[in-house]
Amino acid sequence: MVRTQRKIGILLLVFLTVVAIAPSALFAAPKPVAKEMPISIGNYYVLFPGELAPYVKSGKWMVPIRAFCEVIGADMSYNPKARSVSVSLLGEKVQGIKAGQLAAVFEGDLAWSLGAAPELRNGVLFVPAAPILNALKVYRSEIISGNTGKSTLAIKAKEDVLLRRIVPAPSADSFPSETTFHPYPFYPETLSQEKKGKEYLVTLNVQNTSGFVISKDSTELELTFVDEKGNAVVRKINGTSAQVPKAGQVSFKFTVPQKADYILFRARIVKSQ
Repeated sequence: MVRTQRKIGILLLVFLTVVAIAPSALFAAPKPVAKEMPISIGNYYVLFPGELAPYVKSGKWMVPIRAFCEVIGADMSYNPKARSVSVSLLGEKVQGIKAGQLAAVFEGDLAWSLGAAPELRNGVLFVPAAPILNALKVYRSEIISGNTGKSTLAIKAKEDVLLRRIVPAPSADSFPSETTFHPYPFYPETLSQEKKGKEYLVTLNVQNTSGFVISKDSTELELTFVDEKGNAVVRKINGTSAQVPKAGQVSFKFTVPQKADYILFRARIVKSQ
């Protein structure tokens, strides 16, 4: 009996020691969802889900290079020997983009600083958006906060150059024509994506930035989910199920057949408040 109690005491002591040393392994906390830092382009918010979400490094808006190239219509190539990436668009090219390397090659032979070194996150290469856009000479960009204080990287094409791959083409629906000052009633806060069986569950959390209370069933949301092959699935929601207070948050869930590389998001008021 004494031996049995001693064994139980030893096992209990070992268990408590393991818990004290490695609580995260036994009681893992839920993985936080990255805060969205949306891009405004072509009258859409462009959102990158989950691990592809942009972030700021050294004052630069960092974006996932492959998905970002798809959005702006650029071609991307990889040099396995140099372990570097090149981006080209309409005759302009940026070469030598490499994780941990601050400089890249612009205009064929000029080495310029990107302002922030590209870096790998979970196998995805993130690069500073603005220097790449400036080097391609097709787009101009700026970070705009507007009246809400919510930041957006606003990208516009120079000389009416149209995006080649962004889908679908803007419809004739009277959505607001400019997103940089947030006329949309909802501003995207977080975006997650997880596999559920053969499909993917996407959860979008938004904030009411309209400046007034949004009534039930008075809004319309349109989301276009684009995968790495350019296939697109459109989902629309007619209104919220309840009233949304000023600066209030609301969550929307969507089921799509393929994993999205990026999502085009629009919203509008369809009924008077």
